[in-house]
Amino acid sequence: MTNQSSKNFITYTINGSKTTESIINAPKEIQQLYQYLDFRGYNIAKVRNTISRFGLTEGGCMKGYHFGLVSLYKENENPKKQTSFGNALQRTQYRNLSILRLPRNYNTEYIFRAIEKIEDEHFKVTILDRILRWLPKVA
Repeated sequence: MTNQSSKNFITYTINGSKTTESIINAPKEIQQLYQYLDFRGYNIAKVRNTISRFGLTEGGCMKGYHFGLVSLYKENENPKKQTSFGNALQRTQYRNLSILRLPRNYNTEYIFRAIEKIEDEHFKVTILDRILRWLPKVA
């Protein structure tokens, strides 16, 4: 096992490093989670132990989607700056997901339910945004 930056968390990346584990060494359910998040286009996924967050955040290079202890991040279409990990990590069979950080006492069922909530809320916001753009502006 590699050196971890925190005893309470484990971070998975594609190939692993001094501070992360390779996703190949992860339990099967975590590999499936990694593949699912990659398929859905997320770049970073973090699961916290205690502090809950809700809603959407937007920065210079990423949008963050938060529900409870789970936060998912996608790179903006036209980022103002490149993510620091963008060139550092090789992308092999995974197109998007670079980092998955979990508490060592993770609950996969909770994580998938939170992802479902995030995607449901994101879908509603996207549809509402499209409708509002389509409606004529009132002076």
